[in-house]
Amino acid sequence: MRHLIRNIYCMDKGVVLLAFVVLSLLCAVYKFLFQSKKFNNSLVGVAFAFCVAMALGPSILTRFADAYTRELALEPFRSIKLYFHTGYEEWLRVLVMNMAMFYPLGCAFACFNKQVNIKPWMFFCFSFLLSVAIETVQYIFSLGVSETDDVIFNTLGAVLGYLITFLFYKMFEKSAKGNTKLEN
Repeated sequence: MRHLIRNIYCMDKGVVLLAFVVLSLLCAVYKFLFQSKKFNNSLVGVAFAFCVAMALGPSILTRFADAYTRELALEPFRSIKLYFHTGYEEWLRVLVMNMAMFYPLGCAFACFNKQVNIKPWMFFCFSFLLSVAIETVQYIFSLGVSETDDVIFNTLGAVLGYLITFLFYKMFEKSAKGNTKLEN
């Protein structure tokens, strides 16, 4: 698991961004094809739980306590400032990977059908609170630097995952309605 996470982390940022788009497209196609099926919410629920586990993996489950890594960085957008000040690419990678960790959560949430009565703002709050919980656990158990940036960009990743998948779905839906009108 640790090697897999390391390999993903070292991927080119462009590949990660392309993976965002592909994942959103796949989720939108899935929702378009299966939204009215009875098994949809169960399958999406399993996928959502898997995405939560994948977010917990690199941030908590694969780390070991170290008395020297308890640090709290509360300055918002610190990583962006450091990137522009130093030009060190690693700061930008950290931001992209923080978004990547929660992006699939947003994609999965967008696939639930209307029978699940959870509003998008509730999901955004859940994503924010999950990120805060992860950072709190990291701080309490000395599992790394707890940063405001992590919370901001994890939440942003979930929001973008939801919005982009939802927009693709709406495009498919509109296209299908347009094709139906042409056939009549």
